[in-house]
Amino acid sequence: MLRKRPGGSLSAAARRPRNDVDTDQDFYGIIPSDTEAALQYIESTYPSEGQLSSSVPHIVLKHQLYAVVHDKTTVDRELERLQQENKVRFFKLSTGADDYAIMSLENLETHLQKVSQRDSKGTVEKFVTRVLRSHNDVAIGKKTLGGEKGFTEKEVSQLMTSGLLTVQDIGSYWLSIPGLGSFMRHFVRGRDSVLRTMRTAKYNEIMQSELQLRKLAACKLGMKFHILDLIGAELVNCVETTSGPLLRLNSAHEKNNTRRTSANGRRN
Repeated sequence: MLRKRPGGSLSAAARRPRNDVDTDQDFYGIIPSDTEAALQYIESTYPSEGQLSSSVPHIVLKHQLYAVVHDKTTVDRELERLQQENKVRFFKLSTGADDYAIMSLENLETHLQKVSQRDSKGTVEKFVTRVLRSHNDVAIGKKTLGGEKGFTEKEVSQLMTSGLLTVQDIGSYWLSIPGLGSFMRHFVRGRDSVLRTMRTAKYNEIMQSELQLRKLAACKLGMKFHILDLIGAELVNCVETTSGPLLRLNSAHEKNNTRRTSANGRRN
């Protein structure tokens, strides 16, 4: 697992150009110790503007936080608090029963301002004000949306077209993020590419410093993002060595998880 080292700061990560490759000491030294800072850190691993389409939301996957803050109970408790304080929003992913995307409300609103179409901008702003800033669930009922929240059928249709709602069942919708489908395609392709690299390595293991240097065309979300994904999802084990962290493929777990994620990713 990833190890935190004392003396690091998130601001140090923010000041460093994102396309630079950190040494292992720098990489671990900037890892924060609390869940909210960990969210900000993972968001900072995305490629700089211009290297990734602005339509792709800067999502954090819930399990990635477990690769940074090692106490899962603490992570879950702090996420619940952040959600109740309207600082973050959760979104259900189709890749598994326990798979969730997380965005800070601030970043989500910024993303919506970038991608909203002119003819639906008013409806999106209404959705932000009446739903996203107060509704903590990952789904919302049709009656709530049309009654308490005051959305017309035309507005609901606009929200679905905009990618903010998807059908859960006959009486409710999942809350969603515009561009989530693009994110999932990049995510699945990048994960598969990194796993192929590890499968072809001797003993199915590779030094993290070496992996960070690899330029894999499919990793549009950034190599650090995928490393945190693989560790948090327990697809790889992180072993401390005198030469730095060693990533070793967790074959049994990876086989089932990758088959499920790839199949669902193709449907997004």
